[in-house]
Amino acid sequence: MNINKSTLPLFVAGISAGNLLAVTNPSAIKWNVVVLMTDMQNVHFIGSDHQSRENISTPNLDKLGRDGMVFRKAYDAFPVSAPTRASLLTGTYPMKHEQYGNSVHLLQAGPQGKTPSLAHVFRDNGYNTAMFGKQHSNTEEYENMVDGTIEGKNVFAGWNYRLFGESDGTAPATAINPTLAEKTKAANYLTQLNAEVSRLETDFKNRYKETVVGRPMLQWEKDTAANSGVSAKGMNHSADLTDGINTYATLDYLETYAGVRNDANFNIDRSKPVFLFLSIHKPHYGFTVPLLCDGTEWWHMYSGRTEDNNATYLKNGVPTPVIVPATVTDSLFYEDPTSQYQYNREKHNNYPFARAKYSGLISWIDHMMGKVIDKLAVLDDPNNPGKKMSETTIVVFTTDHGDMMGQKQRINKNVSYEGSARVPFLIRMPGVITPGQKSDILLNHVDMFPTLAG
Repeated sequence: MNINKSTLPLFVAGISAGNLLAVTNPSAIKWNVVVLMTDMQNVHFIGSDHQSRENISTPNLDKLGRDGMVFRKAYDAFPVSAPTRASLLTGTYPMKHEQYGNSVHLLQAGPQGKTPSLAHVFRDNGYNTAMFGKQHSNTEEYENMVDGTIEGKNVFAGWNYRLFGESDGTAPATAINPTLAEKTKAANYLTQLNAEVSRLETDFKNRYKETVVGRPMLQWEKDTAANSGVSAKGMNHSADLTDGINTYATLDYLETYAGVRNDANFNIDRSKPVFLFLSIHKPHYGFTVPLLCDGTEWWHMYSGRTEDNNATYLKNGVPTPVIVPATVTDSLFYEDPTSQYQYNREKHNNYPFARAKYSGLISWIDHMMGKVIDKLAVLDDPNNPGKKMSETTIVVFTTDHGDMMGQKQRINKNVSYEGSARVPFLIRMPGVITPGQKSDILLNHVDMFPTLAG
């Protein structure tokens, strides 16, 4: 049969008909949407990247790419966290949503703003909306209450349920001027939220026990971290990281939607499909990696020294040779050596160390996101009888921007080089997109709003 591409999301409409599967009636499915997002993930640090420049293990994201489509020319809206996240949420560029940097508040995504948020659109069209993790609007404590206001203006972002570890607010206090009543309400909200996060941390550590604590940080790693200023630490449990808490809570949310759990805190209407956003803060520095999770030592999975080639780490409880990330190729020596985003290798030689811990974080994130993807495969979809959620859920993976991670002798973002500006972007839509496709369509974070809302 022929598919009427005008009824499909925009990213499908831009793909040749040969890449679309003939399904019985895709419009009859009440599609769920799950967006998985990381922070500062270099586009080459993912196995499904078409250039495969890094020695990195991401089996779950690789499979997601094989099951759907890999966009090889996807770029962030702005190579800084807050502005590009606001662009993704609103479908507009910073000159419209006015969050120009990490120290600026996002005030235009609420019901009285210049543009609605993506959550508003899904919520107003019959979806449960939930976000776990970092948004970086710098107004989280206000926007996540339905009646939350700043200077009398409602800034509710549209999430039926919201969980985050702490406020991302870094903007100067003079940027906005909430009333005392508004500040008090926001403070009370954060107190309740922090108590909930603490409760979940204890709960998840009891439910997801680790029988072995990973081996400690090696002395040379301690010395490198101390001398270079690279913040790095091995964590005893995944729930010691807010990313772990948010991922485990996402699993509970999906189980509650499917009727396996009954958690009233999630505020789920099981007669409605789900729009769920899991925003992981890592691999953003500091490089705090779980020492051990599910029998694997993620902290020691990669080594920053070639002389550690014969060392091993535990993989599912079995000693396995460590992975040494690819070496950095020197280029463009005219880069300004006084830049704050330079690593001084001659002094610290910390590129290899940072890349190893960065890689370990990404592989751990891949493992945790695999839990979410696998959960979809076993849960029945209450709004699509006879189907598993994996058959009825559009899954998107991306990051907000990259990290130069040693390329061009730089670390961090803020530049328009590929390592900073290009992002991984994978989409799986079962029965609609032929698995294994790769697209060179030019894609930007602002395209995600109309694509998914379509």
